[in-house]
Amino acid sequence: MKSRLKEMAVRSKFCLTLLAVCYTLGVNAQNVPLLEKTITIEFHEEPVEKALKKIAKEAKITFSYTSSDIDIEQNVTASYKLKTVREILEQLFKGKVSFKEKGKYIILAKVPPAPEKTSSAVLPKNPFFINGYVLNSVTGEKISGVSLYDTRTFTAAVTNEFGYFNMMLKDPQEENRIAISRKNYTDTLIVLKEDTYVFVNVKLSPEIKPEVPRAVVHYDSVATVTQDNVVTPPPVVETIPEDTARTIEPVWNTKGMRDTLQYRKGQVSFIPFVGTNAKESARTINDFSFNVLGGYSAGTKVMEVGGLFNIDLLDVSYVQIAGLMNFNEGRMRGFQTAGLFNTNRKGMKGLQVAGIVNVNNGRSYGAQVAGIANIQTKQFKGAQISGIANVSKRRMKGIQIAPIANYASNLKGMQIGLVNVADTLRGVPIGFVSYVRNGYHKLEISADEIFYTNIAFRTGTHKFYNIFTFGIKPESDPNDTDRSTEWTFGYGFGTAPQIFDWLYWNFDLTCNQLNKGEFTKAINLLNKAYLGLEVQPFDRIGIAFGITLNGYLTKNSYDGYYDIFTDYRPEIIKEHNYNNNTHLTMWWGFKGAIRFF
Repeated sequence: MKSRLKEMAVRSKFCLTLLAVCYTLGVNAQNVPLLEKTITIEFHEEPVEKALKKIAKEAKITFSYTSSDIDIEQNVTASYKLKTVREILEQLFKGKVSFKEKGKYIILAKVPPAPEKTSSAVLPKNPFFINGYVLNSVTGEKISGVSLYDTRTFTAAVTNEFGYFNMMLKDPQEENRIAISRKNYTDTLIVLKEDTYVFVNVKLSPEIKPEVPRAVVHYDSVATVTQDNVVTPPPVVETIPEDTARTIEPVWNTKGMRDTLQYRKGQVSFIPFVGTNAKESARTINDFSFNVLGGYSAGTKVMEVGGLFNIDLLDVSYVQIAGLMNFNEGRMRGFQTAGLFNTNRKGMKGLQVAGIVNVNNGRSYGAQVAGIANIQTKQFKGAQISGIANVSKRRMKGIQIAPIANYASNLKGMQIGLVNVADTLRGVPIGFVSYVRNGYHKLEISADEIFYTNIAFRTGTHKFYNIFTFGIKPESDPNDTDRSTEWTFGYGFGTAPQIFDWLYWNFDLTCNQLNKGEFTKAINLLNKAYLGLEVQPFDRIGIAFGITLNGYLTKNSYDGYYDIFTDYRPEIIKEHNYNNNTHLTMWWGFKGAIRFF
């Protein structure tokens, strides 16, 4: 009886294990993206349309496209064995058709032609798109977690779980060198000609310990590895010239490149690679780093000081000081200062101080202080303070302060500067002129008790806007021999709190210089405090009206003034002579206006 029960238990355990394995395989099969499904298929002088139908049937997928985007009549002859749908589509269309997954569909679309190349140094180059797979050169298996980066700009990518990568070079050169590395594999370098689109399959050779004699497949040939030495073919560099095949396997083995890092308490260098870390500098993260002229390291954990410059490939923490510049491929956390400029490719958290400019290309928090400019290309929370200008190209929460100009794409906070520009601003821009694309800007035509025709432009936000005014009044006094036109110009600011969707308060302060004929060469200022309402009966049209408190300021010593009250003389509520030889006249007035936009 016990033996039977034991047998039943073993059978039950086996069945449960089998079910679990089947379930896991089923889930994994469902999780494979459509483009990563592997099939074996052949085409013999078949139209592209028929070839797509065969792929769809074999891979159990659905294509979505318009015939105008694809040359469906073009004949195809090819054979593919255990290739992914992505690889087959790349071979069929050679970069002329893009494809992406959406639900159970693969959507095909025509790739627009790239702009014509130019030799002009002023115009930017076309971006260079690279994608493909990284494979084990011995087994042919696709490798995940492989690091790829441009050796000049350090633009990087990593292969996904299916061995696929996709990267873009914004500033391609005539030859682009892409370094490829992964632990337990030989480092590889591919050299690609400048183009707009390239699909590559890169083969990585597994690293083999010298003490184990064995044969290695390398460049489609055999290299014998012994305990004494390694015999390999000479390095080969293959390139992708323009207008040639898009799928190749370029390989160039290099030494000295590793995807592993080492850590040290400290290092001292005179210039890059001339110091205690020597040739290991680029893959060493130091707690403390001291560079007489300049240093080059993988990263810094506590403090780095350079007489002229510091360059780090990864993150830097707490303190970084340089006489001229700091350049970090990673992220800065802490205090960073340089005589000329600071640059962090992946953002900053802390305080950044530079004599000329600070630049962050990643999400950042804290404060930027620069003698000339601060530039933030990703989201930022904090303060930008500079001697000339500040730029925030993504969402920002905080304050920008600059004597000349501030620009923010999307700001929640405040701008203080001579000129403030923003696409969207939830807050207050304070300056001589502020323009918010999605903000408050109105053209106003108004009349008051002195000037019957006034034009004003109001720009900024409802919380705070600038006002630029101009007005005229033809002379109507028949006893005045000087029939010159009276005119005025001025500046002001105001606020417009919302009461309802269609109704706003207005409170404005303006100052206008009054002139008759030629410019009045003395103080002749009409200052107004305006309180009123704006009603918006229609979209983009408003009607405003309210009262004004006027203060007319003149010089007692100037005898060229004219009477500004020619048609209407208000009741004067106050007159006063000040010790600085100025005279003030005050009265209540009115204003009515029509506003557009």
